Amino acid sequence: MVAIGGASEALLAAPGTMDLILNKRKGFVRVALTTGAHLVPVLSFGENDLFDPIAVEKHSLTWHSQQLTKSVLGFCVPPFVGRGLLGYPYGLLPKARPVVTVVGKPLPVPQWPGTSHLPLKLQTKTSWWRLFTLWHEKYLQAYSGLQSLLPE
Repeated sequence: MVAIGGASEALLAAPGTMDLILNKRKGFVRVALTTGAHLVPVLSFGENDLFDPIAVEKHSLTWHSQQLTKSVLGFCVPPFVGRGLLGYPYGLLPKARPVVTVVGKPLPVPQWPGTSHLPLKLQTKTSWWRLFTLWHEKYLQAYSGLQSLLPE
């Protein structure tokens, strides 16, 4: 399973919200096309309610350190508070809240060995790029269909 939102999406997480970053994330489609793997849209509701984020003001020292960590390491753990062991109100364990996971219909992707080894900038005028864009759009449509199933 690949969480396609990455570090940028993790830094946006807050209880009661679901901010998704999908248009910039296309590497998983490239992997599916080169391997012939199916794309399966999966969406979990309630994940952001498991922890309380510690507010970080934009352009503060903490914010700049998060951005630096994200650019250097490719990921960043946002500061958060969960529940503690033995019922303590603060800790690193997730809160006892429901998480509903919806799994969409698999999208069979044809294997395309063509020009997948080329950098994305060189692929823009090839049939590979057209196929790549088509499957990314199909995945986004299936994924947005899952959002309509959000439990009230």
